[in-house]
Amino acid sequence: MFFQWKSGDYTIRGEKPCYYVLKKVSSTPSLNTNMSGNEVETRSDKVDYPFINDPEVIGKWDSVDFVEDINNFNPEKKSWNGDLYLNNLIFDENGKIENKNITWTKDLVLNTSDKTASKYIIKEINGSKYMFFEWKNGDYIERGATPWYYVLKQAK
Repeated sequence: MFFQWKSGDYTIRGEKPCYYVLKKVSSTPSLNTNMSGNEVETRSDKVDYPFINDPEVIGKWDSVDFVEDINNFNPEKKSWNGDLYLNNLIFDENGKIENKNITWTKDLVLNTSDKTASKYIIKEINGSKYMFFEWKNGDYIERGATPWYYVLKQAK
């Protein structure tokens, strides 16, 4: 199988994707091996937090940018030149997030499948509310990278 690998080098640095050439050796995958069949040490967060309400987060938030550091965000100039993978998040009451297999509690978005707890920070900038949401993808889980931030703007 020829597998196109679009890692952080592709999504963040704009480099061309690499291809892995894979040979099937088993029909039973192991949860802790990488593409080459080597054992990998994965990172996981504590995800069993109690629900604490946060009325400020409830509602729809639309993605507007993706930044390496919160201080790099400028609402007048987009930092990320590519398409944004995450279009929006809709935070429902009682810790639910619409159409996602994730939940939330005050200051955190919890993904029990990936075992990640991503911080969110809400700031008011020029009269609009923005959320900075830690993006904990495979680069964080498997490579130990520091997460970047999706910037989402509160929908009217």
